[in-house]
Amino acid sequence: MTGQERLLTDAYIVGVELRAALESGQSFCTALRMLDDPSDLLNDGYPEWHPAPYPFEAMVRLFIYRELTGESYRGLTKYPELASVFGLEKIPDESVLSRTWRNRFDGPTRRFVTTAAHYVVKEIHDRDIHVPEARPKAEIVTRPMP
Repeated sequence: MTGQERLLTDAYIVGVELRAALESGQSFCTALRMLDDPSDLLNDGYPEWHPAPYPFEAMVRLFIYRELTGESYRGLTKYPELASVFGLEKIPDESVLSRTWRNRFDGPTRRFVTTAAHYVVKEIHDRDIHVPEARPKAEIVTRPMP
């Protein structure tokens, strides 16, 4: 199995864990907090010496949340209570979120986040799991070309 295949497999495993937790009645935030470390295969794009004030694993979880909800960077900053869910001292501002997605997360990390989150969004809607925070399925489903 290639690294890419393993990464996508792990993204789906994270998605299955999250969906199962939601199906069993766990709250959205508890389910995200209780996920096994989703970043084992992911590369932190910042070198060891970089003074990044936000832990990589916490940022991966925050971006999974963002992809699940469809929340904007600005919207995330309006929920300071989410910081404790992800193990952060505070929610990063918009510019930090943007730089993290563009610079700290490489292509495979971005693919991991979107694959895991979009799988869960589809499952929430297909299985009629009550998660009001989830974005509409139509936002993440691509339509085949005619």
